[in-house]
Formats: sequence, C-alpha cells, structure tokens
Amino acid sequence: PLLQHYGLSTTWIDLVDNIWVALWFACHKAHVSGTRSQYLHFERRLANSVDDQFAYILLIAADSAQTGVPGLFKGTNTELVDLRVACPSIFLRPHAQHGVLFRKRGTGVMRPIDYSDQIRGVIRMTLSDALSWLGDAKTLGVHGLFPPPFYDHGYKLLLDGNFQNNNKVGSIFLVGA
Repeated sequence: PLLQHYGLSTTWIDLVDNIWVALWFACHKAHVSGTRSQYLHFERRLANSVDDQFAYILLIAADSAQTGVPGLFKGTNTELVDLRVACPSIFLRPHAQHGVLFRKRGTGVMRPIDYSDQIRGVIRMTLSDALSWLGDAKTLGVHGLFPPPFYDHGYKLLLDGNFQNNNKVGSIFLVGA
C-alpha cells in the first residue's frame, strides 16, 4: 500500500479520511507524463467550464476490523491500511494526505474489480463552491500534500533506491516535475 501511495500500480485504492483533503482532490486534475509515466502534475480545475461544473466526493464503506498489525484492518469483504499508523513517520506524504488504502478481498489471486457495492454516498457540489471553500491555504497545496524529498525522507529513499520504472508496475512519481 505504501508503494501505491507513491505511484506504483497495486490493487489498493487511495482513500482519505479528511474532508479538506478529499475536497482538494475533487478540485484538481492529475496529469501524468514521461516515458514511464513518472511525472505527476496537478492542475486546479476551472469552474467556468460547462462540462465541468461539479466536484464529487465518494463515501466508501469498509467492513474491516483491527488486526494485530498496527494500521491494518481486515474484514470478510475488505482490507484497509491506515498508512499514518502502518508506516514509519519518515514517509510524510501519507500523513499529509491522511492516507488510507482500501481494497476488496478476493479468492486466491483474483480480486473483484467492481467496488460499487462499497459506495455508501456521493457528495456533489458545484465546483465553484468547492473551490471557494478550499481557498488558497498553503497546507492544502501541492507542496503541502506532496512534500518534496528534501522533507519527505521516505520519498527520498524510494527515489534513491534505483527502482527501474516499468510500464506495467508503474513509477515512483516525481510530483511537480
């Protein structure tokens, strides 16, 4: 789950448990580029587009219960990892984003790909209202939510690990590059 949070492809889905972080992601578009999709850039959505009037936040349910492993929760149908508890604090991004990862449990090597039965609600708001509520707080900017490797020592370790980027597995994202 930690590697998913930094850009690698896994079966986990990124969730947050903070309304302001959820609102930030609802108000921004992610753009990926590079030969191995290693560059990640976020752009604030524009509220004046006719086709892009709303922001959405999905409310997801997990039936997971605490296991003996800190931050790991397992249930009959779902698994959840709270990265703020499960990972060392040298990884700042999960803490800044209130990072929680979620997936449905499967049988053997197969996992369900339809997660619609886990949705409990949808919050829909006009994008202009959402942008207004969000404001311009520095803590809810790219630098605050995606701390650079100068501050995020765990991120620096991943970047310095000489990981060979791969189109199937993904890349450790270079945010803002």
